[in-house]
Amino acid sequence: MRGDDLHCGLKKLNKIRNDCAHVRNRQITEEDLESIGQCLGENYREFLERENKEFRYSLLNVLSMLSAGLSALIEALEKKRKTT
Repeated sequence: MRGDDLHCGLKKLNKIRNDCAHVRNRQITEEDLESIGQCLGENYREFLERENKEFRYSLLNVLSMLSAGLSALIEALEKKRKTT
């Protein structure tokens, strides 16, 4: 996952988190999921083509994609830090 895609997805997720914290009874919607998914580009489109599109499963998968991207970025930064 590209850094720009990860950044976009995390910003969308943070906006949704913030909305949920400040708007009473705010629910995560399919539109929210799609807004994050659009940031993930090809990874998300491939997922939609091959997998079950049930909302909870899709949400977990998108959050897993973000988490994996963030973990990979942290690992790369830690490796870079060790070599400098």
